[in-house]
Amino acid sequence: MMLELEIDFKYKNLKEQLDRADPRLRAVLFELAFLVKSRFNKRLLVTHIQRTQKVQNLLYQDKMEQGFFVWIKRKRFYSADKKSSTLSPHQTRPCRAVDLRSRCFTDEEILDMKKHLDFWFPYGGGKPTFLCHKNSGEHIHLQVPVK
Repeated sequence: MMLELEIDFKYKNLKEQLDRADPRLRAVLFELAFLVKSRFNKRLLVTHIQRTQKVQNLLYQDKMEQGFFVWIKRKRFYSADKKSSTLSPHQTRPCRAVDLRSRCFTDEEILDMKKHLDFWFPYGGGKPTFLCHKNSGEHIHLQVPVK
């Protein structure tokens, strides 16, 4: 029996981008899709994968000066380093990050997803694999470390 993954794509070209993404990122995404379908009977919607520097600047222009914070259950648990000169994992080749729509999930479901992925796919260095950005355009951000 073939398992059909429950993943939708906001734009057609995202499926092709995912095919070229880091295989570890695809494994994390597929695991999350299976978890979301089996526990919540919901589907994932991929909204962003690869980005150019121009798109990155447009998306986070107002956040660059102040940095941004990640919230779960109204509590800050991670802050981005606003002075980092490294590329976003969305800009690396192969791509190491994917964004997903989060508004269809409850805070409890998001926390359950985060705990599951951070346990089974530890990022290392104190960084999480799973982030939920609430004040930089609400979305779920998955990432894998540099090889």
